[in-house]
Amino acid sequence: MPTCDSPITAEKHKKDNSNLRYYRCTKKKRDVDCEQRYVREEDLQFQVSQTITGLTLNDDWSGLIIEALESKLDRLLELHLDNSIFARDFGGLCINL
Repeated sequence: MPTCDSPITAEKHKKDNSNLRYYRCTKKKRDVDCEQRYVREEDLQFQVSQTITGLTLNDDWSGLIIEALESKLDRLLELHLDNSIFARDFGGLCINL
């Protein structure tokens, strides 16, 4: 990830019939000389997963999220039981929560 706090951008490249995606610094901050090289998508995904692995939600936030999800699931179940949505749609909507 850029060390200069500039945004990053994605670039697609084709190589041997496969599409590769790279990310690089946009170098928007002209007063900082960023020497960060491009990074492959897989490597960036690994870096992000390593960064967020140690993050936790405090109990207040996790409780609010659980309440919101339960409320949405209850509403979906009501719609399903009222025949307002089909069973095939019900499952997909639940998964997308």
